[in-house]
Amino acid sequence: MALAWTGNDGQEHWSGSAREIDFFDVKGTTELLCEALGSTVRLTKADVANLVPGQSASVEANGTRVGYLGQVTPAVVERAGAPRQDKVFVAELDLDALAAIAAKPEERVRALPRYPSIVRDLSILVAESLPAEIIRGTIHSAADEAAAPLTTIGFFDRYKGKGVPDGTVSVSVRLTFQAADRTLTDGEVQQAFDKILAALVTTHGATQR
Repeated sequence: MALAWTGNDGQEHWSGSAREIDFFDVKGTTELLCEALGSTVRLTKADVANLVPGQSASVEANGTRVGYLGQVTPAVVERAGAPRQDKVFVAELDLDALAAIAAKPEERVRALPRYPSIVRDLSILVAESLPAEIIRGTIHSAADEAAAPLTTIGFFDRYKGKGVPDGTVSVSVRLTFQAADRTLTDGEVQQAFDKILAALVTTHGATQR
Protein backbone atom coordinates (compact mmCIF):
# COMPACT_ATOMS: atom_id res chain seq x y z
CA MET A 1 0.00 0.00 0.00
CA ALA A 2 1.28 3.45 -0.86
CA LEU A 3 0.10 6.99 -0.26
CA ALA A 4 1.16 10.45 -1.38
CA TRP A 5 0.10 13.69 0.30
CA THR A 6 0.65 17.34 -0.58
CA GLY A 7 -1.04 20.71 -0.09
CA ASN A 8 -2.79 21.79 3.11
CA ASP A 9 -4.60 19.80 5.76
CA GLY A 10 -7.99 20.98 4.57
CA GLN A 11 -8.95 22.39 7.95
CA GLU A 12 -10.11 25.97 7.36
CA HIS A 13 -10.58 28.00 10.53
CA TRP A 14 -11.65 31.56 11.34
CA SER A 15 -8.31 32.22 13.06
CA GLY A 16 -6.23 31.71 9.90
CA SER A 17 -5.64 29.83 6.69
CA ALA A 18 -5.23 26.07 6.47
CA ARG A 19 -1.90 24.61 7.58
CA GLU A 20 0.47 23.04 5.05
CA ILE A 21 0.92 19.34 5.75
CA ASP A 22 4.30 18.14 6.99
CA PHE A 23 6.32 15.06 8.00
CA PHE A 24 4.31 14.58 11.20
CA ASP A 25 1.04 14.32 9.27
CA VAL A 26 2.21 11.40 7.15
CA LYS A 27 3.95 9.87 10.20
CA GLY A 28 0.77 9.98 12.27
CA THR A 29 -1.36 8.62 9.43
CA THR A 30 1.06 5.73 8.88
CA GLU A 31 1.09 4.86 12.59
CA LEU A 32 -2.73 4.88 12.72
CA LEU A 33 -2.92 2.63 9.66
CA CYS A 34 -0.50 0.15 11.21
CA GLU A 35 -2.38 0.17 14.52
CA ALA A 36 -5.62 -0.53 12.64
CA LEU A 37 -3.85 -3.52 11.07
CA GLY A 38 -2.80 -4.84 14.47
CA SER A 39 0.82 -3.66 14.64
CA THR A 40 2.52 -0.99 16.73
CA VAL A 41 5.39 0.43 14.73
CA ARG A 42 8.41 2.59 15.45
CA LEU A 43 10.22 4.93 13.11
CA THR A 44 13.99 4.95 12.79
CA LYS A 45 16.17 7.41 10.93
CA ALA A 46 16.97 6.11 7.46
CA ASP A 47 18.26 7.41 4.14
CA VAL A 48 15.74 6.38 1.50
CA ALA A 49 16.31 6.86 -2.22
CA ASN A 50 14.45 9.88 -3.64
CA LEU A 51 13.49 11.18 -0.17
CA VAL A 52 14.91 14.25 1.59
CA PRO A 53 17.60 13.38 4.20
CA GLY A 54 16.34 14.15 7.71
CA GLN A 55 12.76 13.98 6.42
CA SER A 56 12.66 10.24 5.83
CA ALA A 57 12.33 7.19 8.06
CA SER A 58 12.08 3.43 8.06
CA VAL A 59 8.90 1.92 9.51
CA GLU A 60 9.60 -1.12 11.71
CA ALA A 61 7.44 -3.56 13.66
CA ASN A 62 8.84 -6.30 15.90
CA GLY A 63 12.30 -5.68 14.44
CA THR A 64 11.05 -6.14 10.87
CA ARG A 65 11.08 -3.36 8.30
CA VAL A 66 7.55 -3.01 6.94
CA GLY A 67 7.89 0.21 4.98
CA TYR A 68 9.19 3.75 4.79
CA LEU A 69 7.93 7.33 4.64
CA GLY A 70 9.21 10.85 4.07
CA GLN A 71 9.37 13.91 1.83
CA VAL A 72 10.10 13.45 -1.86
CA THR A 73 13.14 15.38 -3.13
CA PRO A 74 12.38 18.47 -5.24
CA ALA A 75 14.14 16.90 -8.25
CA VAL A 76 11.83 13.88 -8.21
CA VAL A 77 8.76 16.09 -7.68
CA GLU A 78 9.74 18.13 -10.73
CA ARG A 79 10.40 14.98 -12.80
CA ALA A 80 6.90 13.76 -11.96
CA GLY A 81 5.43 16.94 -13.43
CA ALA A 82 4.62 18.85 -10.25
CA PRO A 83 6.06 22.25 -9.27
CA ARG A 84 9.52 21.80 -7.76
CA GLN A 85 8.63 23.86 -4.68
CA ASP A 86 5.67 21.64 -3.74
CA LYS A 87 6.24 19.54 -0.64
CA VAL A 88 5.13 15.99 -1.38
CA PHE A 89 5.14 13.35 1.36
CA VAL A 90 4.84 9.64 0.67
CA ALA A 91 4.63 6.36 2.57
CA GLU A 92 4.74 2.73 1.54
CA LEU A 93 3.76 -0.28 3.67
CA ASP A 94 4.18 -4.00 3.09
CA LEU A 95 0.74 -5.33 4.04
CA ASP A 96 1.82 -8.98 3.86
CA ALA A 97 4.63 -8.29 6.36
CA LEU A 98 2.25 -6.43 8.66
CA ALA A 99 -0.31 -9.24 8.50
CA ALA A 100 2.35 -11.82 9.38
CA ILE A 101 3.34 -10.05 12.60
CA ALA A 102 0.00 -8.52 13.61
CA ALA A 103 -0.92 -9.03 17.25
CA LYS A 104 -4.24 -10.56 18.22
CA PRO A 105 -6.77 -7.93 19.32
CA GLU A 106 -6.79 -7.41 23.07
CA GLU A 107 -9.30 -5.24 24.85
CA ARG A 108 -8.54 -3.59 28.15
CA VAL A 109 -10.39 -1.23 30.43
CA ARG A 110 -8.58 1.45 32.39
CA ALA A 111 -10.15 3.63 35.04
CA LEU A 112 -10.39 7.35 34.37
CA PRO A 113 -7.65 9.40 36.08
CA ARG A 114 -8.59 10.65 39.54
CA TYR A 115 -6.02 13.44 39.58
CA PRO A 116 -5.58 16.34 37.13
CA SER A 117 -2.88 16.56 34.49
CA ILE A 118 -0.54 19.48 33.90
CA VAL A 119 0.49 20.48 30.38
CA ARG A 120 3.69 22.31 29.45
CA ASP A 121 4.73 23.35 25.93
CA LEU A 122 8.39 23.38 24.91
CA SER A 123 9.83 24.93 21.73
CA ILE A 124 13.44 24.23 20.79
CA LEU A 125 15.85 24.81 17.94
CA VAL A 126 17.64 21.64 16.81
CA ALA A 127 19.50 20.39 13.74
CA GLU A 128 17.15 20.02 10.77
CA SER A 129 18.30 16.43 10.22
CA LEU A 130 17.38 15.31 13.76
CA PRO A 131 14.34 12.96 13.63
CA ALA A 132 11.42 13.53 15.98
CA GLU A 133 11.66 9.96 17.25
CA ILE A 134 15.17 10.62 18.54
CA ILE A 135 13.91 13.72 20.36
CA ARG A 136 11.04 11.67 21.79
CA GLY A 137 13.47 9.04 23.09
CA THR A 138 15.64 11.67 24.80
CA ILE A 139 12.57 13.18 26.46
CA HIS A 140 11.40 9.78 27.69
CA SER A 141 14.82 8.94 29.13
CA ALA A 142 15.05 12.26 30.99
CA ALA A 143 11.47 12.01 32.27
CA ASP A 144 12.09 8.54 33.74
CA GLU A 145 14.38 10.15 36.31
CA ALA A 146 11.93 12.92 37.26
CA ALA A 147 9.45 13.04 40.14
CA ALA A 148 6.56 14.06 37.89
CA PRO A 149 5.39 11.18 35.62
CA LEU A 150 5.27 12.12 31.93
CA THR A 151 2.22 10.53 30.30
CA THR A 152 2.09 12.07 26.81
CA ILE A 153 4.53 13.62 24.32
CA GLY A 154 2.90 15.39 21.39
CA PHE A 155 4.69 17.19 18.55
CA PHE A 156 2.44 19.99 17.33
CA ASP A 157 4.66 22.29 15.27
CA ARG A 158 7.75 22.19 13.08
CA TYR A 159 8.93 25.46 11.55
CA LYS A 160 11.80 26.43 9.29
CA GLY A 161 11.98 29.90 7.85
CA LYS A 162 12.36 33.50 8.93
CA GLY A 163 14.04 33.78 12.32
CA VAL A 164 15.36 30.21 12.28
CA PRO A 165 19.09 29.79 11.42
CA ASP A 166 20.04 27.75 8.36
CA GLY A 167 20.44 24.06 9.08
CA THR A 168 18.14 24.19 12.09
CA VAL A 169 14.42 23.80 12.67
CA SER A 170 12.05 24.91 15.41
CA VAL A 171 10.17 22.01 16.99
CA SER A 172 7.35 22.45 19.49
CA VAL A 173 6.40 19.66 21.89
CA ARG A 174 3.45 19.39 24.27
CA LEU A 175 4.31 17.52 27.49
CA THR A 176 1.55 16.15 29.72
CA PHE A 177 2.38 15.22 33.31
CA GLN A 178 0.03 13.22 35.54
CA ALA A 179 0.38 11.01 38.60
CA ALA A 180 -1.96 8.12 39.42
CA ASP A 181 -1.76 8.62 43.19
CA ARG A 182 -1.68 12.36 43.79
CA THR A 183 -2.01 15.86 42.38
CA LEU A 184 1.35 17.03 41.08
CA THR A 185 2.78 20.30 42.33
CA ASP A 186 4.07 23.05 40.05
CA GLY A 187 7.50 22.48 41.56
CA GLU A 188 7.55 18.79 40.62
CA VAL A 189 6.47 19.54 37.07
CA GLN A 190 8.99 22.36 36.72
CA GLN A 191 11.78 20.07 37.94
CA ALA A 192 10.80 17.44 35.36
CA PHE A 193 10.56 20.08 32.64
CA ASP A 194 14.02 21.39 33.50
CA LYS A 195 15.50 17.85 33.40
CA ILE A 196 14.00 17.27 29.96
CA LEU A 197 15.28 20.59 28.62
CA ALA A 198 18.76 19.97 30.05
CA ALA A 199 18.86 16.53 28.40
CA LEU A 200 17.89 18.00 25.03
CA VAL A 201 20.55 20.71 25.35
CA THR A 202 23.27 18.24 26.38
CA THR A 203 22.39 15.48 23.92
CA HIS A 204 21.33 17.44 20.85
CA GLY A 205 22.65 20.98 21.38
CA ALA A 206 19.05 22.25 21.53
CA THR A 207 18.24 25.88 22.24
CA GLN A 208 14.98 26.83 23.91
CA ARG A 209 12.91 29.41 22.02
